[in-house]
Amino acid sequence: MLSTIIVDDERLNISLLEANLQKYSPELEIIGTAESVNDAFELIINKKPDIIFLDIQLHDQTAFDLLEMLDDDELNIILITAYEHYGIKAIKYGVIDYLLKPIQIAELINAIKKVKNKLHIKAFAKHPIIEKEFLHIHSREHIEMIKLADIIYLAANGSYTDIYLVNNVKIVASRPLKNIEEQIQSANFLRVHNSYIINIYYIDKIIKNKYGRVIMKNGFEIPISATKRKIVAESLGFKTNHLE
Repeated sequence: MLSTIIVDDERLNISLLEANLQKYSPELEIIGTAESVNDAFELIINKKPDIIFLDIQLHDQTAFDLLEMLDDDELNIILITAYEHYGIKAIKYGVIDYLLKPIQIAELINAIKKVKNKLHIKAFAKHPIIEKEFLHIHSREHIEMIKLADIIYLAANGSYTDIYLVNNVKIVASRPLKNIEEQIQSANFLRVHNSYIINIYYIDKIIKNKYGRVIMKNGFEIPISATKRKIVAESLGFKTNHLE
């Protein structure tokens, strides 16, 4: 079963989608619904659903306000709207699919299939791997070999990645953070935020607040995003509420 939530500011729309999912995709388990951005945020953080059906217009806010709050490109979002002009913006947020109302059953089934394919690929990628010692940074003239043990943290910088090393060294890689993450095969590195990956051996301390912040040994302060809080706590060996 794939856990699923529905976010829409009209109860009738939620009921219609629930009925269609139960009829055409019984493998989906609807674990909650929400009618506002704030309620949806809390539901997603607490439930960690596999699929999120998300209406774009939510009272005086939009789905994009929610996606900004969540700041997590690993969520499987299927946007639903009566307006076509949000399509390009939706792509920028990395949504799985974009369905227009009234929803066509064939398009709904196809969108769910896309999520399944993504989850299958992700599960396959989790098979045991041999850890590497070096990160390879390619340029036109050479390949730079960076010891993973020397990396304190990595930060997204648009289509580039800033790599911060010991001894105040910074290297800029001409690849986005997501691509660099795929090359790093080490349990020592932890994605704590959509924009940051840290080497846990260079954590100096963790500041307790709403979601937590990490202070690295070079003094840099890195936020822990809401959707990463649980996995960060589990990876570091303490309970999620200890970050509060």
